[in-house]
Amino acid sequence: MDVTLFIVYIVAIGYLGITMYLANLEQLNWHENRGGARSLLFVAPGLVALLGLYSVLIATSSSQLNKMNATSPDAALIPEIGTSALVAIILLTVIVPILSVRLIVSRDLRERVKTYFNGTYSPYSIVHTTAIVLALMFFTVNTISFLLEGGTQGMAENIESNGVSSAMTIFQAILWVMAAFLGVGYAIRRELPETLKRLGIRFPTSEDFVWSFLTVIGIFIALSIFGMILTVFVSTDELTEQSRAAESVVNAFSTIPLAILMATSAAVGEEIFFRGAMQPVFGLIPTSIFFAVIHTQVLLTPNIIGIFMVGLAFGWLRQRYSTTTAIFAHFLYNFLIVMINILVTSSGAI
Repeated sequence: MDVTLFIVYIVAIGYLGITMYLANLEQLNWHENRGGARSLLFVAPGLVALLGLYSVLIATSSSQLNKMNATSPDAALIPEIGTSALVAIILLTVIVPILSVRLIVSRDLRERVKTYFNGTYSPYSIVHTTAIVLALMFFTVNTISFLLEGGTQGMAENIESNGVSSAMTIFQAILWVMAAFLGVGYAIRRELPETLKRLGIRFPTSEDFVWSFLTVIGIFIALSIFGMILTVFVSTDELTEQSRAAESVVNAFSTIPLAILMATSAAVGEEIFFRGAMQPVFGLIPTSIFFAVIHTQVLLTPNIIGIFMVGLAFGWLRQRYSTTTAIFAHFLYNFLIVMINILVTSSGAI
């Protein structure tokens, strides 16, 4: 990671952390009418708009830069952005900032939004407003990064060329967990026991293992049926190309230790954040949709429906049992996918 990108990461993480901290502090001392968090929230739509301008500049200059780089054999080519991708980026960076600002300033809009959530979401909670605005920002940045990378094909080529960093995988999991704990107000509004209860984290039981195992079996059966249905509408070659990025991610973890690392990191980080922190507030279906769309390796492909189904299964476990159960199921699901891939690859090489 170069120095510039590292600085961007640090600034972004600092902004998110400070904003969530102030939101929880304001929620705790609502009677004092603090406005720091609400003021900082206006930075998010501004950053999204700036990203849109940056993307337009990249799109308009990529062809010219590639022509210049073509004269140098060591120069890296910049992925060129198609018209449809550029239009999507422009729409996102116009609609999302406007919607975010409206959510910040309009209680009436937040009350209308409440009808789409079946959790504990409150239009009067600055913490919940912060969660929505930052979620919109994260989704937009994630999607634009995916489009700038060249979509599914570009993402697959990048992973195949550079692999997936184990350190970055662990780092991302840590960020998910930190965001979840900070989001629910650990050490601000809640002590550790109350925080763990709010996040649905408890000591595992035999019931957790049994139901996570049964749920994963159900997921594989459901995905197999979904895959057969897809083959009726989409050609095999097209399905293979659409699944290329997802398969590249799996192929990057080609050993048992790496499989355990990936499965553990994703299960702990994502489940504590999505099912533990988000789902009780926004509900099962909205959380599962958000869970699906941030998996850019399947974005803009029918496979995103499969990820949505997986999210629903993990969310059901959270509702019925605990986040701990969902963590076990998520780990088992990811680990089995990687292990099956390792076995298939090994048998094909013999």
